[in-house]
Amino acid sequence: MAQTIKGSLLCSNCGNAASEHVLDKYHYVESGLDNVYLTHLPVIKCSVCGNEDPAFPSQASLHRTIADAIANKKGPLEGKEFRFLRKQLALSARELAETFGVVPETVSRWENGAIAVSDLAERLIRSLVFIEKEGNRKRALTAFKNIELIQRPGEIDVDSETRLYAYA
Repeated sequence: MAQTIKGSLLCSNCGNAASEHVLDKYHYVESGLDNVYLTHLPVIKCSVCGNEDPAFPSQASLHRTIADAIANKKGPLEGKEFRFLRKQLALSARELAETFGVVPETVSRWENGAIAVSDLAERLIRSLVFIEKEGNRKRALTAFKNIELIQRPGEIDVDSETRLYAYA
């Protein structure tokens, strides 16, 4: 990344003076996705060696915005998009597999495009992104992991005062 010394921009490659200009559209392959473009991106360009350094905004904020765009997109997620969301949620493939009740190999196959991401997995990961945006991811992960899909007896006794319940 270019440095600024006493109001002057310096090239990160050769150290000579550089200037800033704005790109209308930048293909942001650094995200790991093929379909993300940044618009109006400041770029530092060296007049001597021609090196260009994009001046990216905060990566955390940028990636939250990309995750939100992916979670809200219409249509099925591609494997790379699923991987991006998982990484944005700071979950390992193993953690996601445990949370979703699948083996890690299934997560790998989804992410590599070997098999389509299941509808349920798509809904869950998109939901986690929405929950993350609201700041409740830890609570949601705990709730997902604590859901037991074993058969319970038919009766549920609910205390009308305390709102506590038990299976009869």
